[in-house]
Amino acid sequence: MKHSYIIGILTLMIGSIILSCNKKDDYMAYTPGKGSPSITSVYTYSQYKYNDTTITTHSSYDTSGNLTTYTDTTIGNTLIGLDSATSYGNLGEYYVIHGKNLGSATEVYFNGTQAYFNRALGTDETIIVQIPSTTPYRKPRATDSLTVVNLYGKASYPFMIIAPAPTIQVSNGVSNYNFKNGSVDTLYGVGFASTDNLYIKGVSSSSASKGLMDQVDILSVNDSVMIVKFPDSKITQGNLLFAYTQTDGSKDTAISSTVFNNIDKAYQIFANDNTQNGWGSWSWDAAGISTDYAKSGTKTFSMKFSGGGWKVDGLRQGGGGASDGLAYSADWQYLVFWVKGGNKAQTAYIQWGDGGLGQNAVNDITIAANKWQFFKIPISSLKWNTTSTTWSDNKGSKLNTVGFFMKSNDDDEVYYFDDIMVVK
Repeated sequence: MKHSYIIGILTLMIGSIILSCNKKDDYMAYTPGKGSPSITSVYTYSQYKYNDTTITTHSSYDTSGNLTTYTDTTIGNTLIGLDSATSYGNLGEYYVIHGKNLGSATEVYFNGTQAYFNRALGTDETIIVQIPSTTPYRKPRATDSLTVVNLYGKASYPFMIIAPAPTIQVSNGVSNYNFKNGSVDTLYGVGFASTDNLYIKGVSSSSASKGLMDQVDILSVNDSVMIVKFPDSKITQGNLLFAYTQTDGSKDTAISSTVFNNIDKAYQIFANDNTQNGWGSWSWDAAGISTDYAKSGTKTFSMKFSGGGWKVDGLRQGGGGASDGLAYSADWQYLVFWVKGGNKAQTAYIQWGDGGLGQNAVNDITIAANKWQFFKIPISSLKWNTTSTTWSDNKGSKLNTVGFFMKSNDDDEVYYFDDIMVVK
């Protein structure tokens, strides 16, 4: 009797094991294959749209034999259809691997970099996977291979990772957003090593810059850092346009979202290490030119805001009379400046107009503590004097006051300003 009872228990256990083996993959709605994997193809997971920019140079000679050249730019789109076979991929994008015995896959690699995937989203014939952003795309680290490992073996497939287009990183991507003839700037980002030529292209929103383009010298470059030298240019605001070679050898262009401002073509209030165009200090506290810190040159305009009281520091053109200052034009688009913060983050209010410096809580900005910060403020958003109107509502008035008001800060603060300018 005892012997029969033990046999019954063993039979029940074996049956449970068999049943559990049959059901362990039920959540995937398929049974994974038990052989080595194979890869037959790779497909795009969704539709992609690429902007292709073509630069064409035109040359002509006049009757005297003088050469004239100009360039134009054409932007077109390339569409890759949904679920299209491909042998190359982009960092961060999703792809579908097709083959056999993929349901038991445990690892996927692109150029030796492991990629995350969810088995529940695939089948025994497919894996949906994202190419990691850290995948190598340049030789010798880029082996142009896709590898799938399962419980029974592995399979490799030729697959190329496309180098990203030259791209300036969004945050802290440049050493300076302003340039002038001969100035040197450092760019930070990805994909720079494939750059063949570099240009600055005028932004279309600026009537003074639209349609203009000049070549920028590349002094040194690796894939993440590029040092450039700007030319003498009529452009007031421009994006950098990268002409580069794709991983597969094809030529392409990419344009930065970062906008650079030309100091030489701006209306300068403080720039090139000094006040300009008849502007000077009109400050309530200690203020003046300083060599303690600098951004674009060797000097800045320092402004002290002593703690425990309301202080206004800034600059004024001439005597601040009705005939003094910059005349209104719809072409003036931005007030720009660099400022190095003090001990704490503080709120300051920009005094903007022709009414002189005052304790006017308008046009507030937050100045971060102890670091350089760049401001580019649309003139259309700045309140004129103490009113709720803008400069465009006061076209007959000239701009002769640019200052900063701070309310009762606890600590003494000293701020260092550079490249205070109005830009077209």
